[in-house]
Amino acid sequence: MSQDQTIGASFTFVVYSKRWGHNDTYHIRRTTDGWEILHISIGGPCNKRGEPYLFDNFRQDSIRYPIEVGQRMEALWERARNQDLSHDEVQAGLNEIAQSVVATEKKRKS
Repeated sequence: MSQDQTIGASFTFVVYSKRWGHNDTYHIRRTTDGWEILHISIGGPCNKRGEPYLFDNFRQDSIRYPIEVGQRMEALWERARNQDLSHDEVQAGLNEIAQSVVATEKKRKS
């Protein structure tokens, strides 16, 4: 049985906001039930998909994102549990998801 070493660990999720013209860094903690978003004004406990607060932050800043972000967040959470991923491995997964958000946001027309 794996020990699920990243429960309680904090990670970053860097996205670009076209509205503000700069990157925003969201701080995310992995919990036993999902994720916790630790952002400035919108945050709290979320399910494994990052709902509701990850997406509330995207909406607040008018950030476009790929439809599969929630599925990818949940899949990463499950892989971290089932394969006992290290902090670096979970962070790399979050970086990939965040980069897909950045790519979508940068492609959209103003």
